Amino acid sequence: RFIGPKKFIDDQFAIVNQYVPASFQAAEHLLGPYPLPRCDIVMVHRSFSGLGLASPNLMFLSPSIFSGDINLFMKISHEVSHGWFGIMIGSLDWTEAWISEGFATFLEEIIHDEAMALLGREIDCELPVLRSLLRYESLVEEVGNTAKDLQLLRPLEGQTLREEGRAYVKNGLNPLAGLTQAHYIKGYFLLHYLMELCGDRKLFFDLMKDYISTYFGQLVNSTHFIDMFYLKIPNATEISKEHLIQVWLHSPGIPDEMTTLKIVDAKKNTLYSEVSEAYKEIYVASCGTTKKKIRTELVLDHLRYSEQVSLLFNLLIMMKTIPCSVLKQIKQMYQTQIVGHPELNHKWCEIVIKNKFQSDYSNVSDFLKNHQSMGVFLYGELLLSKNKSLKMMFQDIFKELKDELDENSKSVIRDLL
Repeated sequence: RFIGPKKFIDDQFAIVNQYVPASFQAAEHLLGPYPLPRCDIVMVHRSFSGLGLASPNLMFLSPSIFSGDINLFMKISHEVSHGWFGIMIGSLDWTEAWISEGFATFLEEIIHDEAMALLGREIDCELPVLRSLLRYESLVEEVGNTAKDLQLLRPLEGQTLREEGRAYVKNGLNPLAGLTQAHYIKGYFLLHYLMELCGDRKLFFDLMKDYISTYFGQLVNSTHFIDMFYLKIPNATEISKEHLIQVWLHSPGIPDEMTTLKIVDAKKNTLYSEVSEAYKEIYVASCGTTKKKIRTELVLDHLRYSEQVSLLFNLLIMMKTIPCSVLKQIKQMYQTQIVGHPELNHKWCEIVIKNKFQSDYSNVSDFLKNHQSMGVFLYGELLLSKNKSLKMMFQDIFKELKDELDENSKSVIRDLL
């Protein structure tokens, strides 16, 4: 069943009714029979703290997922994979969230791409590298802006946090801990690293099926899968298990091995080359020379995929300044993709705020209101802008939404103030 506001259900039912069965079929092809008897989908309010949440027989989805780009449905495949990783195999220590979130992030795009193939939609074989690059760039940014203990996949290193006979969850009351992505992204790359060491995708998924059958219905810790990897595929690597655990699970930052993975190697990726060419043209148009008039007429080849536009926007965010005349052309070219993909829209809002692109301030306001789980850190950008209008926007929106915002989000925004 698909449960939510009638108009929303009427608008979205047809595509959801196609995609969800295809996602389950793809997941079962990879992992075996779905372990639960049913799965109802509930559309939640825009103030929901995340894009999705899986529980036994029930999946909660944010309306942000249904903004127009079907690739956002990858979040549905993420929640589908939690049927195995997170529900039927849980974590002994809640601080080791990568055991569920890392696996679900690793599986989401594989399941999604197979589901899209089942629906007869072509998937470009170069897209996975772009997605991995986006995750890598996101992780690099997070590592540079979060405390080291929030970057650890196994903060307690197998120990239990106890005091006077009671067990505690480290950072359990820290609102930032719920907004960090290390367990998702670092866990994703750890599994890709192990699969590359394995050298055989089928062999790796056979190992994953063995892991599911061995620990089905149990609580595990971070080393159970790694122990099985070294037991079942003993000749995969000369790196010791202890070293791997120390580097990937017990250390902050980004492991050196992550940067050498094939999944982030874009040197021969034509889709990434198109991004680079688009960036060069925008850069030249924005910077010009000190003596010549700035050339603002862009002749860009339209980037076909949201992943390409997202990588382009990452580059634009790092530019010192972009003239409004150039921003107008960028918006005109990518307006449909910006509106249809909230993650793209978030990056566009960062560009708008940084460059004080006043004609699109209304878009920033709409984004903060309608995609509340994704906009928390944009409040910080508004404050840092040192712009009276943007700071006023912060105050007005926070006042309007103060009784609607999720408590965790509200706490982080108050800390920014």
